[in-house]
Amino acid sequence: MSTVTPKRPYRHDIDGLRAVAVLSVLFFHLDLGFSGGYVGVDVFFVISGYLITGLILKAQSEDRFSLKQFWCRRIRRLVPAVTAMLLVVLLLGFIYLLPADLDKLGETAIAQLLLVSNVYFASSFDYFAGPAELRPLLHTWSLAVEEQFYLLFPLLLVFCRRFTKRKLAITFGLLAIASFVLSMWCLDKYPTAAFFILPTRAWELLLGALLVLVPVGMHSGNQQTTRHPFRNELISTLAAIALVITFFWYDQSTPFPGPTALLPCLATALLIYFNIRQPNHATAATGELVADRTAVGNLLSLKPLTYIGRISYSLYLWHWPIIVFLKYENGLQLSTRLTVIALATSFLAAAVSYHWIETPFRLGRILKTRRRLIIRTSLVSFLLLVISIIYSENGGLANRWPDDVQLLLKTTDNHVARQYSSGSYTAAKEDKLPSLGVKPSTTQPATFLLWGDSHAASIAETCNRLANKYGVSGYVATHARTIPILGVHRPRHFESIAWNNDVLDFLKRHQIKTVLLASRWAGNIEVHTSGLTSFLITDDPRAPRTPATAQQVLQRNLKTTVTKLEQMGVQVWVLQQVPLQTSNPIHTLVTAIKIGSTEVPRGVALSQHRERQKNVNRILGSIESENYHLLDPTDYFYDDSETANIGSIGERNVSYFRDSNHVTFAGSEAILRPLLDTMFQTMVPPKSRVNIAIEPAIDVR
Repeated sequence: MSTVTPKRPYRHDIDGLRAVAVLSVLFFHLDLGFSGGYVGVDVFFVISGYLITGLILKAQSEDRFSLKQFWCRRIRRLVPAVTAMLLVVLLLGFIYLLPADLDKLGETAIAQLLLVSNVYFASSFDYFAGPAELRPLLHTWSLAVEEQFYLLFPLLLVFCRRFTKRKLAITFGLLAIASFVLSMWCLDKYPTAAFFILPTRAWELLLGALLVLVPVGMHSGNQQTTRHPFRNELISTLAAIALVITFFWYDQSTPFPGPTALLPCLATALLIYFNIRQPNHATAATGELVADRTAVGNLLSLKPLTYIGRISYSLYLWHWPIIVFLKYENGLQLSTRLTVIALATSFLAAAVSYHWIETPFRLGRILKTRRRLIIRTSLVSFLLLVISIIYSENGGLANRWPDDVQLLLKTTDNHVARQYSSGSYTAAKEDKLPSLGVKPSTTQPATFLLWGDSHAASIAETCNRLANKYGVSGYVATHARTIPILGVHRPRHFESIAWNNDVLDFLKRHQIKTVLLASRWAGNIEVHTSGLTSFLITDDPRAPRTPATAQQVLQRNLKTTVTKLEQMGVQVWVLQQVPLQTSNPIHTLVTAIKIGSTEVPRGVALSQHRERQKNVNRILGSIESENYHLLDPTDYFYDDSETANIGSIGERNVSYFRDSNHVTFAGSEAILRPLLDTMFQTMVPPKSRVNIAIEPAIDVR
């Protein structure tokens, strides 16, 4: 390196900035008014890029940089605390999590141990896998981004070690621009990947890296030229205001990252940069930079904030699992008391982790030699990897539960619904859709088609039994994440347009005159609880993707779909959405069984269900036609009660839900069968209905 990198003293204000970042994330996760608090992660990225780059360039300028030493320091800084957190989460998961959730926890832990949890979530984050609020290791995606950066970025600096600062700044700038452009492109095409992966987040870290290379002033002889103090104050104040605005202005519907991430990242960069001044005359010989804090810098340097900043890594590690397990046991909406408990426990765990784990390892008081550090951390990581594999490969260890709980868990198995999956996206075109009811023939062609997503598959066996009861035949066309509406798709799922067109052609070929549409309708027009917009439908890839535009898309394309079906002489039936539960209904029932409760627990409140469904029900109810009929399951789930029926315990332990929103076969039979029966009766000539025999009791296990 041709120029000496100035020394950068300890920055109390940066610790304060860390505190602001972690508190914004914490308050966001606890629903304490910080609707855009998730940008705290982006603040961390900029800070990390700045500090790591300064550290490496300083070591290189003194000809003492070592990749091995750098990575060992990162291991000491990061691995012990995250390993302790992971160990506790795996233990709590074994105690509290249901088999399906423990299975997923095992998968996520494996990804975290391999430093690819962000890639795991980018490729497997499933809208239908349950609320994001119940995934204890979801927050590790950002750790994986930083870990991957720490692995790759030093290699770049070693390769560019002969570059001047100008060439290095150009290199960083070009990489940052490329990453930012990729982020914007992926935001539309692959929004989930844009949120999670390093290539679309690297520009934030590189922005921090560029700060190290930007001149902070010049000095000549005994003269000092500095930025005007008023300008420093003004820019720092405006940057702080801009950052705070994002905490409250942004929300889960804000497209993110991409351009909207610029504001918090630039604000962070300005706060870092405009609280440094050039070397003064007294320190010019050493090249040491002296902190020149503004009023904002002084505020950030207050002891309470700097302490929170120092424990911010541990606070980030522990707060999310604590919140998740509290929500897992008590429902997604934490009470004020539980929110206070979450806050207190998070800070306590962070303090213990910082003082007893982070600091001793970081300072080399524990596992002093590099060899011991590598061997011991490798052994512990291998042990955790084995435990995680056992969880994942054994279906979440269902046998750890008592027999009466296992009986209930058996009713939540999805094998009945899976057999009605349509398979490939060419099944309709190739006439390979699964059949329902009596076998179609030339003398008795198919009467109906069940068309939808995984919610349609959940009721397929009930439709099959009703079809057999009434002596009619039909088919089922289902694909997960695919709404049965013509002309619309989710990002990346362009094949759903061709699929739905093929299903329409299938209807024409087989001259089917009754269609039942079933879907998680609201999930296509509302922002997912994670904040991702990748589940919103669109009919124009160039159009902005928001809940409002998705509602318009559903409105106009539902009308188009119904019109085309009516032109074919088809009777259209729409099954409205079953109640979305605020807590895991299986866990609620299991808890009741474990404590020996004699009262059957109930689910989500009726008022909350109606509020959640009001937008989609307004759209579904906007079609006025004699050939269009709505089947509303609300009354069947609430049976004159203010809370939803989710199952039974006692003589028969049965769950009516397999997660927060899909009914089990037992739930379909017990709750939805009478509602669906009204549709099937219309398929049979009136004179034939009196001959339908009364069915025997049905085993729903």
